Amino acid sequence: SSSMLTVAFAIYAIALLISLLVAGSLSDHVGRRPVVLAALVLQAVAMGLFLLAHDIGGLIVTRGIAGALFGAAMPTCLIYVGDVVPIRHRQQEVTRLLVGVALGTALGAVGAGALAQVATWRLAFAITGGCALVLAVLLRRLPEPGGRPRQHLLAPLKQVVATPVALLVLLLSFIEGVVLLGTLTLLPAAVESAGTGAAVAGAVTAAYGLAVLAFAPMVGRLSRHWPTWRLIGIGGAAAVAGCLTAALS
Repeated sequence: SSSMLTVAFAIYAIALLISLLVAGSLSDHVGRRPVVLAALVLQAVAMGLFLLAHDIGGLIVTRGIAGALFGAAMPTCLIYVGDVVPIRHRQQEVTRLLVGVALGTALGAVGAGALAQVATWRLAFAITGGCALVLAVLLRRLPEPGGRPRQHLLAPLKQVVATPVALLVLLLSFIEGVVLLGTLTLLPAAVESAGTGAAVAGAVTAAYGLAVLAFAPMVGRLSRHWPTWRLIGIGGAAAVAGCLTAALS
């Protein structure tokens, strides 16, 4: 039901938020590579718990665990890029990373929908766990960035709280996350409830991934010539247009 879907999404989002708040500080304290590797290995464990779940409560709890682990891995990867790439090339490398995320989102959404329709939804979680383990093996030799002073675990959070501009950015990011995650979570369910199959509903999320895949390189090139506020303004206008289209359709 839509109410259970909303509860599952809320648990996932709250766990993701808490993890995002902790992951950066934790990576400052123990290192970037250990945080990423631990998140990937534990993500595989969480997918195994998914496979063993036999009721909606178990699925909701394990989805929350998965959200927390994703929230630890992805931001730490972005921080790692910031540590090792010179600032003049950083935007391009971040763009490449986001292109990979978008491609994975698109393929994962289409593949998961197709697997749920022709086989079983549990197979999608098994593949996800396997991919997490493969990534952990591939990244185990990742060099740890040097030159960073060790900080107390809560020191970065205190710095953010004391910086008004950082708080404003966090507030705007929070609003963006509500719009983005809320739409991506509920829209496929709405499409499927209209009579389509799981594969088509998954393609809705895939369209988002393909759009990021197409436009991220363009943004990387434009960022060298356009001011940041213009790019953010165009993206915000596109988000408003997309939400209005979904609401009125």
